[in-house]
Amino acid sequence: MPHIRPFVACVAALAVACSGSSKKSGPAPALTAVSAPAICTSGGALILSGSNFKSGAGVTLTGGGSTASATGVTVSADGTQATALFGTGLPVGGPYDVAIRNPDGQSATLAAAVRVVARPQIFYVDPSVVWNGIAVQASVYGTGFNEPVRSVSLVPSGGGTGLPLAFTEATSRPDQVQVVIPAGTTSGIYDVQVQDAYCSGSLANAVTVTHTAALGLGALSPAEGWTGSTTGVSLAAVGGSSFLPVPRAYLNPSTPGAGAIAGALGAVALVDSTDLTAEVPAGLPPGSYDLIVVNPDGSVGVSPGAFQVLADPPPTIAGLSPGALPNTSAATFHVLGANFRSAPSLPAVTLTCADATGAVTAAPLVTVLSVNAAGTDLTASVNASGTTAAACAVQVTNADQSFGVYSALVFTNPAQNLFPPIAGPSLSVARRAPVALGGDATSAARFLHVVGGDDGAGTELATVETAPLSLLGTPGPFQTQRSRLNQARTLAGGARIGRFLYVAGGSSAGAALATVERAAVLDPADRGTIAGVVLAIDGSTPRRGLAPGLWYYRVAAVLDGTDPVNPLGENLPSDPFPVQLPDLGGPRFDVTVTWRPVAHAARYRVYRSPTAGAAVGTEQVFAEVPAPATSFVDFGDGAAVSTDTPLPVGSLGAWTTLAATLATPREGPGVAWGLDPVDSTRAYLYVIGGRSSASSALSSIELLPITLQADGTQTPDAAFVQASGSGLSAARWQLGASSATSDQSANIPAGTTYVYALSGLSASGALVSSCDAFQVTPGGQPGTITALPQLHRAGYGTAIAAGFVFAFGGAQGLPGTTIDSGQIDLSPPHILNFNAEGVSMLQARYLPGGALSGAFVYLAGGVNVASPLALTATTEYFLW
Repeated sequence: MPHIRPFVACVAALAVACSGSSKKSGPAPALTAVSAPAICTSGGALILSGSNFKSGAGVTLTGGGSTASATGVTVSADGTQATALFGTGLPVGGPYDVAIRNPDGQSATLAAAVRVVARPQIFYVDPSVVWNGIAVQASVYGTGFNEPVRSVSLVPSGGGTGLPLAFTEATSRPDQVQVVIPAGTTSGIYDVQVQDAYCSGSLANAVTVTHTAALGLGALSPAEGWTGSTTGVSLAAVGGSSFLPVPRAYLNPSTPGAGAIAGALGAVALVDSTDLTAEVPAGLPPGSYDLIVVNPDGSVGVSPGAFQVLADPPPTIAGLSPGALPNTSAATFHVLGANFRSAPSLPAVTLTCADATGAVTAAPLVTVLSVNAAGTDLTASVNASGTTAAACAVQVTNADQSFGVYSALVFTNPAQNLFPPIAGPSLSVARRAPVALGGDATSAARFLHVVGGDDGAGTELATVETAPLSLLGTPGPFQTQRSRLNQARTLAGGARIGRFLYVAGGSSAGAALATVERAAVLDPADRGTIAGVVLAIDGSTPRRGLAPGLWYYRVAAVLDGTDPVNPLGENLPSDPFPVQLPDLGGPRFDVTVTWRPVAHAARYRVYRSPTAGAAVGTEQVFAEVPAPATSFVDFGDGAAVSTDTPLPVGSLGAWTTLAATLATPREGPGVAWGLDPVDSTRAYLYVIGGRSSASSALSSIELLPITLQADGTQTPDAAFVQASGSGLSAARWQLGASSATSDQSANIPAGTTYVYALSGLSASGALVSSCDAFQVTPGGQPGTITALPQLHRAGYGTAIAAGFVFAFGGAQGLPGTTIDSGQIDLSPPHILNFNAEGVSMLQARYLPGGALSGAFVYLAGGVNVASPLALTATTEYFLW
């Protein structure tokens, strides 16, 4: 059988050949590198490097108990490179092992080589409406940027070719990318797309480009600010335009590019529909900036080159001496402040003026004579002969075009009478015997505050109403403050020292009070700051998360009892932080908000829009987070914990009852303050006269020393001090008291303060016509009590300005419209005589609140009919 062996050999050979497909052949693969350390959860490509890769190989990612396989693998001809494609749905996490497996089963693994990262989430572009007449630098806000960002594009929302944008990133702002939307961009609605190192994210309908700038804007005032500090500014809408509550405002670099930064104006607040105030943030690079304002309805206003950020601090103006000049001849005055630079040339001083009715009028020319070496005192002259100007904003402009503005210089008529009164807005509540005080949030954001009083029917009030004031003093509508007095009180006295309002004495339920309260006008520079927002798709069951749409977040600190300005009070909130949540067709987002810590914070209030698309300013409190935590996760399923809305600019902090109390309770006292003549860190609050009971009027004076700290805080002493000497020449209550310095009268030497205490009533209600004054001496004790001419008034408003002491209403202790004034003579504190003014009030008043702020005296509320008793909620104001 010669053919059997060859046949067996053939079968054996076939068996080996057939079994070879299941056995390893050739060298095993070696995996040395992967092209990227991460891949996007939405998929992408990984390039593997090594050797001995075979066509038909598979690639997997393994880790955390899960494995993902590539949907396709392409191997290079030399077997040194494999491109693996992955689809969507990769689980975020890692690092994952990467493995390649050849068809013969041999494999190689690179441990912990790749992470799976989420695509960036874009939630807002700021501004969201831009005018295409200029290049606009905008901020793209998002979260989850996988650095570095590769590109940013605008894509027409209806489809079309994308427009690549120039962009920059700052390591200090990891949640945003600055982009430049070029001038001439076609009008329309655009999506924004961001491509980072591994992923692409987009936001639909993110930007509206318009060719129409329909909102007319006036000039920013001031138009310059120092990069090293915030700058308070004011702005008017012009040409029939109006601001809607509440616009967004931006400074856009006039030449956008690398190193340039756009900045949103903070603390935007409406005075009225045509005037707003805001703060320019510190830290913007020096240069020229365009102003962009976007109303909530999408209307846009643009003012090219509206603001200059300077490398050196601009002038600041603290006051004028004197603050009033005759309109009949040339006169010299001093502008007091800082940063008046005489090199390379003297500053310029210009005026912007209104006449007695408030209408804009031509301004007289000012000549600058000199600047002192410290740059704190500028001497100028002006000839106002024949001018119709009554009140003027004063602008000092250095040679580098930096300037500061102050309101206001007043030009008096030959008779030196007050100008006719102007009706102001009404209080929301008619008040008898309130305290009225000026008090400003910034140099541009000025306010009038009306505190306490009673309703005329035996109920004292703890509420406070506040009206914003324009640069030239026009008041806007009154709003009731959230902050209330700890003790409802009427017939109290008050004084403003720096940022603090002090209210002393008064009465409640018919009993005189010995307590003193104070509150600070909150500083916008101390408002909260949101550091960033992170979005995550909600994975809970049942599903939670916020609905699609535009939401605003704000955070405000509530301070502990040791804070030196606002103990146990709430600070101003952060500026609105917008979050545009896309519609995912079902899934919703959880939003994590983080913020910067605030010293002395006890807890933080997180404000959020009550519904998607709700207007700015309607946010409510959705969480209160105890300090030191600085983040909150909003799952969108909880009700508001408080319907409080964010505190507006001009708000007061919490009223604090001082540890120091009056030795003798006093209702209807006069209250004033003065600075120590030899120690600028010490001030004194004087509480003068008053009535301790229905049968006892007082002539005594008590004073509270207060230390003025360099940071603007104030520390009252632990106790009042009884003034030495016999006190007033006659006991009285319902008297008016006010202080005067060289700012109020050119006859008073610089550094000297006199306190004037005018007429009032005896305990039984008889008129006491005596008037007195004293000088503030070192240590605070009143100097010699000087008797003044008699005044036949009680329960009046008082103010000292333009060298005169004024008393409004309260003639013979009854409602009246007449006004008396007495001129401070050449030997202060003497007064030449009290005479009737040539103008009268619009409304008869007794026990009104009266305040001097800037160039105006404001009168609020009071009794307008004695019998039957009737109160008024009206206000009026006088240019002095």
